[in-house]
Amino acid sequence: MSNKQVFQADTPGRWNRFKWLSRILLIVLAGSVVGAALTITSKSYPNLPNFNPVAKKLTKDELDQLKKSKKYRDFILSKQEIQKLILARHEHELKHPNNKDRINAGFYRPWEAQAYNSLVDHIGRLDMIVSEGFSIQPKSDTMVVRIDTGLININRKSKKPVLVSLSNYVNVNNVTGYSDSADVARIIKNKKLRTGFVASILKQLNRYKSYNFQGVNLDLDNVKDRNSPDYIAFEKEIYAALHPNGFMVTQNVLPEDPQFNLKLLQNYNDFLFIMAIDQHYDGSNPGDISSQEWVAQILDKVCSEIPSSKVILTIAGGGYDWPENSVGKSIGYQRAISTAQATKSNIIFDPASANLHFNYTDPDDLLPHTIYFTDAATNFNIVRMADDWATGGVALWRLGAEDPRLWTFFQKNLSADSLKKTGVEEKRLDSVGLNTAPEYEGDGEVLDLMTTPTTGKIEVTMAKPDFAITGEIYKKLPTKYVIKKIWLCRQKGCFNL
Repeated sequence: MSNKQVFQADTPGRWNRFKWLSRILLIVLAGSVVGAALTITSKSYPNLPNFNPVAKKLTKDELDQLKKSKKYRDFILSKQEIQKLILARHEHELKHPNNKDRINAGFYRPWEAQAYNSLVDHIGRLDMIVSEGFSIQPKSDTMVVRIDTGLININRKSKKPVLVSLSNYVNVNNVTGYSDSADVARIIKNKKLRTGFVASILKQLNRYKSYNFQGVNLDLDNVKDRNSPDYIAFEKEIYAALHPNGFMVTQNVLPEDPQFNLKLLQNYNDFLFIMAIDQHYDGSNPGDISSQEWVAQILDKVCSEIPSSKVILTIAGGGYDWPENSVGKSIGYQRAISTAQATKSNIIFDPASANLHFNYTDPDDLLPHTIYFTDAATNFNIVRMADDWATGGVALWRLGAEDPRLWTFFQKNLSADSLKKTGVEEKRLDSVGLNTAPEYEGDGEVLDLMTTPTTGKIEVTMAKPDFAITGEIYKKLPTKYVIKKIWLCRQKGCFNL
C-alpha cells in the first residue's frame, strides 16, 4: 500500500491551478463590489426614451407637405362622411320628430308551425302583413297562387293590408328548397312572356282585392343580373301595371349586395324592405344574426342614398342552430329557449352586438352545437335606430319566430326624442312567457311531455341617456308545452322508447 495521502500529488500542478483559480475569483468578486458601490452612489442617469413626448409644432413647409399626403386626404374624407351622416340623421329627426306614420309589418309564412298562432295573437298590432302566395311554376311560364285560407279568415275582421310575396323559392318539403333562377331569367328575357306574367300578377291581386290584398312584394333570389336591361324593364312594367290600379309594389333588398341599385329601385317601388337579417346564416360559420353595429352601418348607408320614408327596416326573430362543422338550421326564439332549458345551458348576451348565444351538446347526435339568436333586447335597440332615422316602417322576419316581449313595444315610437317624453316600461321586459300552443319535436306514435309552461325572469340593463339596452341576464328560463314524438317499434329487434 502506498504511503501517500489520498489527495497528494507528485507534482505541484494541481496546487498551482487551485491558486490561480482562487485569485481570479477574488478579482471578479472585488470588481463586482466596486461596480455595485459606484452604481449606488452615482448621480448620473442614462437617457431613457420619452414615451410621452411634447407635440412638435410643424413648420409651414412640413404642414403643406402633410396636407398633400394621402393619409391626410383619407382622414378629411372620413371626417366629412361622418359629419354628413350625423347631419343627415339630424335633418330626418327634425322632419319627423315623432315618426307617427311608421308602418309595423310582419312576414307570414303559413307552413311554419308557430306562424299562424302569432298572427292570431298579434294581428291587432300590425299595420301590414307580407304573406307567401305567388310563386313561379318550375319549367313553366305561369304563376302559381297559393293563398293561405287561415290568413283570409283571420283578416276578414281585422282588414289589415296584405302584400303577397312573389317568390322563386321552390318549397320541397317545408324544410328544404331552392331558388329557381333559371325560370326567372327565361321569363324576363322574353318580352311576350314578361308581359303575360305581369298581367297575371295584376289579375290575381284584383281577384283578392276584396280580402284587402293591396300589392306585391318582390322576393326573387339568386337573380344573375339585377341591373340587366331586361330585369329593369320587368320591374318598371310591374310598377306601371299595378300602381295606376291602386296596388303597391315593394321589394326585399339585401343591403350588402351591390346588385341592388337603391337609387334606381326607389323609382319603381313604394317601399324597400331592407333585410337587416342573416348577418350569419345556415350556410356560414356561427355568429351574430343581426349585430346592432352592423345594422347601424346599414341604416347610415341606405338612408344617405334614398329617403328614409321609402325604407322598411326588417328585423330578425329567432336565429340558427349550428352543429359542429356542419350546416345550421333555422330556429325560432321559443325553440332556442327550450333547447337552453333542456340542456341546462347558460345564455350569454353580448352587449356589443345585442345578440345572444350558447353552446350545448345534443343528446341525440352527441355533437357540440352553437346557437345564436335575437330577442326583444336586440329588436328594441334596432327599432330605436330605425325610429331615429324616421324610416317608413319596421317589419318582423318572421311571425312565430319572435320573442313575445317584442309586442310590448312594437307599436311604440322608440326615437330618442319620444322616449325622453314617454320613457320605457322596463318591467314589461323583465319577464317572458312562451305561448301555450304545444310544440312538437321529432316523429312517432308515442307522445312524451317534456316541459310545461312557466314564466321566465330576465334582468335587463338600460342606459338612460340614449335608451339602449346594454345588458341582459336570463335568471330563469321560460318554458312551454314541448311534446316529443317517439316511434314505438314492435318489429323483431326493435322496441325503443
